[in-house]
Amino acid sequence: MHAVMDLVYGAMLAYPLPVVVVWGSAPTALSVSPPAVPDPLRWLLLAMALGVLLSGVRDFYVTCCKPYGAWPWDDAAPWPQKIHL
Repeated sequence: MHAVMDLVYGAMLAYPLPVVVVWGSAPTALSVSPPAVPDPLRWLLLAMALGVLLSGVRDFYVTCCKPYGAWPWDDAAPWPQKIHL
């Protein structure tokens, strides 16, 4: 049964092959056209991306157990725990 399924699947893949070859040799109609995005939205997204970057840098700083990395949490809190490597 699996051999029959393999043959049918192979035929299914091979059937559109001539059309795909023709499509591959045809020129594309792709062109660069930037979307119309308002400038305030661009600046807002940039500010949000910088916030995510700073959050990641702070998380990395905490995982390296650097001084004041636990701020605003105190050292007696159960989380984040210090890991000494």
